[in-house]
Amino acid sequence: MGAGPAGLAAAIQAARHGASVRLLERNDQPGKKLLVTGGGHCNVTNALPLSEWPARFGRRGHFITLALDLLPHPALRDWFAALGQPLACRDGGHFFPESNSARAVRDALVGEAKRLGVLVETGCRVTDIAVRDGAVLAGGDEFPCDAAIVTGGGRSYPGTSSTFDGAAMAERLGHRVSPPVPGLVGLRTPDLPDDLAGIVLPDALVRFREKGSSAREGRRELLLTHTGISGPAVLDLSASVAAALDRGGAQVTIAWTAELETVGWLARLDAWRRERGERPVATLLRDALPDRLARFLCERSGLAEAVTAAALPGAARDRLAANLGAFPARITATEGWERAMITRGGVDVRGVDPKTLASRVVPGLYFAGEVLDVDGPCGGFNLHWALASGALAGQSAAR
Repeated sequence: MGAGPAGLAAAIQAARHGASVRLLERNDQPGKKLLVTGGGHCNVTNALPLSEWPARFGRRGHFITLALDLLPHPALRDWFAALGQPLACRDGGHFFPESNSARAVRDALVGEAKRLGVLVETGCRVTDIAVRDGAVLAGGDEFPCDAAIVTGGGRSYPGTSSTFDGAAMAERLGHRVSPPVPGLVGLRTPDLPDDLAGIVLPDALVRFREKGSSAREGRRELLLTHTGISGPAVLDLSASVAAALDRGGAQVTIAWTAELETVGWLARLDAWRRERGERPVATLLRDALPDRLARFLCERSGLAEAVTAAALPGAARDRLAANLGAFPARITATEGWERAMITRGGVDVRGVDPKTLASRVVPGLYFAGEVLDVDGPCGGFNLHWALASGALAGQSAAR
């Protein structure tokens, strides 16, 4: 149920293991969400060794290992090569198809499913699973089956008809479901003016700490937008921040240059006082930060633009160092589901067997992909998980 990457992988693997497979998709074409992955270029996986993936997936990292064992990097590359879409890693970290086309990947997966005899039915929205009769209900039709695999995705990119239906069906069948929040999404803050929009910090450190929890950090490129902050340094933290917003509020701190937090900036400001005391602080900052950002941080710290390093008052120095190394930004909202790349939340994995992805509640029911409460960082991790979990669910259901 759902012809995204997880559904297509499940259908292909089940058919390869001898099952008669029907793939039901509510859209007018399969793989619609796959077309927008990687900016339309389809970042299939990440080169990071699989032994390090559980840590990157965080709270649900333990759950992904057996699916990845079935479809590790070499097997995934061989699979795509056999589909006529060989993968290439040009930057040392991210694998894309050599065609650089998400549409070509989608077409190859759909073509393979059809070649194996999978019946792909579009415009067919699944509305329920009737376990008593062993049937899947779609519209007014019933499809009796021996096994049903739910691959309906989450709520991200609602323009692709992501509606969280699969999780709702699982909940009606007795599964626990975690509420969905947007992930891999920009964050809104009133603490940065919109005239900073467009500034990119190549190596920033964004830290988020919720009371009672350990801090989470993102150190990568940071983009300032008209409404707040985005970019890789923010995206990997965004689901945790979104969940905290649902509980009442959130704040992040930003080190605009990751190698210098507050203590480091205090030392640098003191060095400037001794060695370059006649130079204005704002001018010195422009060697490390974009001009607009440097001026804003001086103003935020109560410094006149002409104040020299030698004349920098102690209290102002402390404020400036804090704003440079741990700028506090209140987060009021995310950029919403329309901008979110993934969903955090979904079917609780405690009700699913990680060896097979079979339901522990309903015999014959399986789950794969974004419908499960599993989410990873940006950079190809989530698509590889969708494909691997789909393959495991399809193989298990067929067997």
